[in-house]
Amino acid sequence: MQLSFTAIVYLPIVFALLFLAFRFLKDWQRSKSIEPLLYFFVFALYALVCLTGVLAGTIYAHNPAGIRWMLIVSSYILSFANAFLGCLFIFYRFPKTSLWLGFLSIFVFGIFVSILTSMADIRPELEPSGGIYWGLPFYISILRFFLYFFALAPLFYVLLVQKVKQSVDHDTKMKYIVLVSILFFVLMVVLVDFIIEPIFQTKALLSELAILFLLVLFMIAYFVFMERVVSKSEKRFRRLVEKMSDMICLIDSNGIIDYANPMQSLILGYPWRDIIGNPVLDFVFREDMDSVKEFIFSKSESKTGERLEFRFVHKDGHTIWVETNGFFFLEAAAEHGESAKLVLASRDITERKMAEEKLNKSLKEKKILVSEIYHRVKNNLATVIGLLAVHASMIKDSQAKTVLLDAKNRIFSMALVHQLLYQSEDFSVIDFKEYVEKLVTNLSRVFRISQRVKIHYELDKIFLNIEVAIPCGLIIHELVTNAFKHAFHENENANLFIKAQKIGDNRYQLTVRDDGAGIQQTLERESPDTLGLKLVKSLVQQIDGDLEIKNENGTEVTIAFSDKQDRISD
Repeated sequence: MQLSFTAIVYLPIVFALLFLAFRFLKDWQRSKSIEPLLYFFVFALYALVCLTGVLAGTIYAHNPAGIRWMLIVSSYILSFANAFLGCLFIFYRFPKTSLWLGFLSIFVFGIFVSILTSMADIRPELEPSGGIYWGLPFYISILRFFLYFFALAPLFYVLLVQKVKQSVDHDTKMKYIVLVSILFFVLMVVLVDFIIEPIFQTKALLSELAILFLLVLFMIAYFVFMERVVSKSEKRFRRLVEKMSDMICLIDSNGIIDYANPMQSLILGYPWRDIIGNPVLDFVFREDMDSVKEFIFSKSESKTGERLEFRFVHKDGHTIWVETNGFFFLEAAAEHGESAKLVLASRDITERKMAEEKLNKSLKEKKILVSEIYHRVKNNLATVIGLLAVHASMIKDSQAKTVLLDAKNRIFSMALVHQLLYQSEDFSVIDFKEYVEKLVTNLSRVFRISQRVKIHYELDKIFLNIEVAIPCGLIIHELVTNAFKHAFHENENANLFIKAQKIGDNRYQLTVRDDGAGIQQTLERESPDTLGLKLVKSLVQQIDGDLEIKNENGTEVTIAFSDKQDRISD
């Protein structure tokens, strides 16, 4: 197999086009946009066209029939490649039009040229200089040139006028300038191959030298541009990292710091040279080392989103609280002989931690103070309860004694609220279910009716604010006391039903029902016994509630009320 000069020219073009196709494939995988995918098909197919030239200049260099078949194959491949250029023109110029219009308009012309090429009298030959003279009839050369021209020229115009001129971002503008340059290079190669060579009857070697010269110029210009873009991008991101207010460091798999931005040196107080090359754990507070080791050196590929707070040690010995929101590998896979690099970004939160510590200390002090207040209120109310009990025992008048005992029980219902708040972790609300059960149990003991009255509870797990809980407790006290006094004096198998439930957002319903004699007959009389009902009505108004009393087969009192600062526990 003899390697002709034609193969030498087209082989680097194949690799250059494959390189461009690969770059656009990576862009498409990243963005999933149709634009880079179309360019990928264009340059991949152009690479196949040039590959047929390589095959013609190597395997079929001394076989005219083989060269002829390579020309025919390349013609059909060109039909697809240039059709995708038509898609790009429609994509840029008429975005609302179907891309198939641009594809078919070029593809049909390409197939027509390919059929004519298959039927034409092609007489290729290998010249003594090593170049291949394609031997195409002049009209076929003209048609092949116009196939390229009709595909390239509209796209060339749109890129130059619409994309290059209208691009605000410099990098975007340079991207389209490079694409214009590539298309211009392809057009020049076609012009040399299909127009200049047939018209001037130049040697194939001269035309291929011109193509090679254009290729060298283009590749030099392209790589100079890419180096400039990469260099500019690197400078931009380096400046971004160096100007960040967060600490950024790059560490290897052994924990050795390879890079640290100026903020790392500024916050830790060490010169930059004393940070680079040292283990990151050398700067971590000893009590936090285990958590940092587990966080950084686990086998996880990424911990983006996870959060760790730990302490660095300043050069002068004081600690610095930092917050790290995960890390990530700089490279998806380490190069051969190199370890993977980890990027660790940390933010100084020392002032925030000090503020949190001060706030927590203040809250703890306030919690202790509030707890002490509730404890003292409970004790003071217990003293009052004790005094009332002593005075009640000394009074012989039954009516006065009853009034004192009722007052004692009412004060107990208030004292019980403060007792539950003192025992609770949250001083703003109480467990209403627990409160009701303890309150009613105490009343049943006071009236000594637990043996003949069965109490039924249906209480949701409700938490009420103290401003609502105390009036509700007094209401329950009055209603239960009234039932114990008046409803069950002749009934030895009585039932008392107490129900508390949530009926809406911040809305509750409390029901106390008995199956006793009823109280309708005492509602309208002015007597000491009606004081409790008057108090109930007053307390219901205090909590902006609604009161409903039924006297059928006993007495049922229903109260609906609201609590804006409630909490419900399932």
